[in-house]
Formats: sequence, C-alpha cells, structure tokens
Amino acid sequence: MASWPECGQDLLVQLRREPGQLALTVSDPDDRVAGACAALQRTSTYPARARLLLPAPPTNSREVINRLAAAGPVIVDLDLARAGL
Repeated sequence: MASWPECGQDLLVQLRREPGQLALTVSDPDDRVAGACAALQRTSTYPARARLLLPAPPTNSREVINRLAAAGPVIVDLDLARAGL
C-alpha cells in the first residue's frame, strides 16, 4: 500500500486518464481525505449540500447534474439525508 501523498496522486492520475470516472471516498466528519485530495489539486472542496439547496432545491435530475458538474473537482457533504432530502 502506498503512503500519502503518493496514493492520492495515483488516484488523480487514474481519474484524469479516463474522463468521466468518479471516485468516492469515505472520510471522517471533518472531510480530511477529501481536503487532502483537493490540496493535491490546489483547489478547495465544494459542499454539495450548499450547491444543491441554495438558492432553492433543484426541481429535476438535470438540474442536479448541472449544479454538481459546476461545483468543481472535489465535492463533499453528499449526505443529503441530513439536509432533509
């Protein structure tokens, strides 16, 4: 098993190799795994809950896809059940 940051860099290389792939990670409540991946890309995490619920919840699946696609490369907070959806 590789150590950090090598394993994170390997994951990013794999994702860039074939566009359209998605990686899901399990993180702690502070999203340290996602934050570390974002730091490797010199970006920040983007909270999905805020993106999807503000200014108003989406009205259809296309709107959900468009909002998340515009969010950035590292999306966190996908537990929308906590948001009441």
